[in-house]
Amino acid sequence: MKSYFSLSVLFLLCILLYGCPLNTDYPLDDKQHPIDSSICGKWRSEKQEDYMECVIAKKNKTTYKITTKQISKAGYQVTFYNAYYTQLNHKPWLVLFSVDTNDHKFMPVKLDFSNSKNTMLVSWINEKLSPEGTNPKELREWIEKHYNDDGFFDAINYANIYHRIQ
Repeated sequence: MKSYFSLSVLFLLCILLYGCPLNTDYPLDDKQHPIDSSICGKWRSEKQEDYMECVIAKKNKTTYKITTKQISKAGYQVTFYNAYYTQLNHKPWLVLFSVDTNDHKFMPVKLDFSNSKNTMLVSWINEKLSPEGTNPKELREWIEKHYNDDGFFDAINYANIYHRIQ
C-alpha cells in the first residue's frame, strides 16, 4: 500500500514539475499571417505508449485546423483546435485556440523542425509563469525577454517530439 501511495505522490510531483501549456487571454499578434503549408500533415509523437497523433490541416489562408488524438491503453481522446501561424525570435509558432467559441484562451507553442521538416519539436511556455502585459505586443516582449530563462519552456522530452507520418 505504501508503494502505491509513493507512486501516486511521484506522479503528482511530475505533473506539478512539468506543468501544462500556458493559456493567455490574447494571441501573439494583432494581425493574422498566412499559414506555412509545410507544417500541414499527420504527426505522431515519439513516445511509444500513451502517444499522441496530430493532424494539422489548412482551414483557410490564415488558420490551421488541428485534430489531436491522445491514445492510451484505456482508449483515446480527440481534441479539436484552430491555430494561427506567427514567427517569434526567428522561430515558427502556432497559437492554438479552442473551436468552442465560448473559450477565448490562446495557447502559444514554439516549433522546431529538422532540416527535412519531418521531425518537429513542440515547446510550450510553462503554465506556472505569469505573462506580463495586456495585449499581444506586450506578450511578445515578455516572451522575448524570458525566452532563454531556465524553466521558461516546459521540460523537453520524447513526448514533445513528433514525426511526420503522412
